[in-house]
Amino acid sequence: MKVVAQGDFVVIVPHEQGRFRATSAPCSVHWVHVVTRRDGKIARLREIVDGYAIEGA
Repeated sequence: MKVVAQGDFVVIVPHEQGRFRATSAPCSVHWVHVVTRRDGKIARLREIVDGYAIEGA
């Protein structure tokens, strides 16, 4: 997992590997969380997922 923070913005890039339960096909997915903080609290959270990797199973 990678985390980059600058000011009120935090970007988190996790990676997950496993197998789909229904098909036993391998799965490797990256996604990104973009967090905007305001007054020490999360004001906005955006999630971007590699949907192609999920549908490929």
